[in-house]
Amino acid sequence: MKIITFSLILLLASCGVDIYRIQVRSADIKGVLIKKDIDDFNHNAHVLIYADSIGVENELYVGRWEEKSDLWSYVQSGDSIIKPPRSLLLLVKRKGEYVKIYHSQY
Repeated sequence: MKIITFSLILLLASCGVDIYRIQVRSADIKGVLIKKDIDDFNHNAHVLIYADSIGVENELYVGRWEEKSDLWSYVQSGDSIIKPPRSLLLLVKRKGEYVKIYHSQY
């Protein structure tokens, strides 16, 4: 089974299919930001750590959203982050302020 899965990933990658983009596009993200972090082992990638509606912590790598935007400097703990499924829009809601919308550069 592992060989089949690995072969499928190689086949898709060789055809130009971006698996991470497919995963991100299909994800349904709704949560409250706990903290911002930098992943030292992944080329210092920026990561948002958020809690979903049942309190489970999740990670969202924001590289493509923060390109040509102020996302990393704007977002702060306590903000709500929302990404509807089948979309590359990331919404940031802060109490008492308007929603800021960021579009992925994929």
